[in-house]
This record gives sequence, structure tokens and C-alpha cells, in this order.
Amino acid sequence: MPACIPAIGSILNVVVMGENRIGMVYSYKRTTAPRAPRSNPEHALQVTVCQYFRYCLPPDIMWSSTLNGVYLGPKTRSLAKASGLRPGPFDLFLIHNRRTFWIELKIHPNKLTPEQATFARLLHPDSWAVCYSLDEVVAFLQRIGVKLRALPEAALIGRG
Repeated sequence: MPACIPAIGSILNVVVMGENRIGMVYSYKRTTAPRAPRSNPEHALQVTVCQYFRYCLPPDIMWSSTLNGVYLGPKTRSLAKASGLRPGPFDLFLIHNRRTFWIELKIHPNKLTPEQATFARLLHPDSWAVCYSLDEVVAFLQRIGVKLRALPEAALIGRG
């Protein structure tokens, strides 16, 4: 290793210029033990619900999620805010029979944030639900009249 490269643990870009002006870049990254992934049960519930939507919602229903509740790094968060991302809208929305329905997923004992409560007050009371499990999401979909397709055996996912 060249003497001009400091000990591993710092990041350094060294450009060595030769006669033909060709640069060589050395980059050393800190070597630390990998961090254990953070447990996020609300995210796991959302992934389960989205898998269920992919299999069981009829194709004439459009659905999507919002970025609220997703960790964004400082730069991405800044770009999202500049693009209009605001706190409050629920995790998922779907359009059924020309109406928009919203679903906020929570894990007990979590409740709506003040921004989410404000958002809920702007909506028709029958157009949104706070759900703590996939079964509650299914019950909401049935209540608003969505005709669900049967879940194929090969696609069985955890419910609860």
C-alpha cells in the first residue's frame, strides 16, 4: 500500500498524475461490523397488505401507497418535501367505483398522529379506516363493497 494512503477507517481519494495525465483513484471505506436491521412491524404489516392486494384486489381497482412512514435520508426527504410530500395522508389508498378510500396501518398501541387526525377529519367517515391487521383490512374492503378474488394456495401469506 502506498505510504500516502492513511490507515483504513477514513475515506480518501488520492489522484496520482502521471506524464500522460492519467489519474488513479484510491478509495478506502470504513470497515465496521454490519448493523442489525431495525425491526419495523408496521412496515412488515404494510408489505403483507400490499402482497394481499396484488393477489386479491380486482384489476379494476387502482391502489398505491404513500411515502409517509418510510425512512428517507436527509437529501431524499428534502427532495420529497420540495415535491409536495406532507405529513398526514394515510399509508395506502385505493380507487373503487370512482371513490377514493384510505387505509392507515398501525401496530397496537399506536394511534393516529395529530397530522393524520387532521387528514381524517377532511375525509368522508366511510372512506377511511385505521387497521391493525390484515383481517381488519379485509373487513374494511368487504364493508366498502370490494369483491375480493380468492387467495391462491401458492400465495398464502401470514394473516394477523
